[in-house]
Amino acid sequence: MLNRSSVLKSLLLIQGLGFLGLIGFIWADEALDWTNKLFGQPKLPFNFVEAATESTIALVLGIFVMLYTSRLINRIKYLEGFISLCAYCKKVRVKQNWIPLETFLSNCSEAQFSHGFCPDCMQKHYGAYLNGAASMAGPDISKIGVQKGESTARKFSAGRQL
Repeated sequence: MLNRSSVLKSLLLIQGLGFLGLIGFIWADEALDWTNKLFGQPKLPFNFVEAATESTIALVLGIFVMLYTSRLINRIKYLEGFISLCAYCKKVRVKQNWIPLETFLSNCSEAQFSHGFCPDCMQKHYGAYLNGAASMAGPDISKIGVQKGESTARKFSAGRQL
């Protein structure tokens, strides 16, 4: 599959070759006088100034078209760069499907993912735990008193909101 920069280069190469072909045709017409041979028009002498003027016009037009094409392709790349992202679950819309952000980025690049917490989310969601309510190693379950009929997990989760 071609990437976008190679598509742009290929397109500009084709346009450049087309305009060079047009300039070559201008000089060939001037040298071979095709209007005389094809349509029976009176033979015209070689006119260097006319060929140079027409070639310059074609060259300027070619440069303008290639610059404009490059600008349009870059604009398309910019507009294609917008990604529809769900504000709540952060899934990405690809055509009619919503896929997880990690899947989308993995499909579009060679990135691999791991998960962690930014400092703000760590403080917001685990602040009490981090600020001394429990150690980072986790609770010491052996010190939790379990009453008859109560599970250790229930006793631990009842006192904490994670």
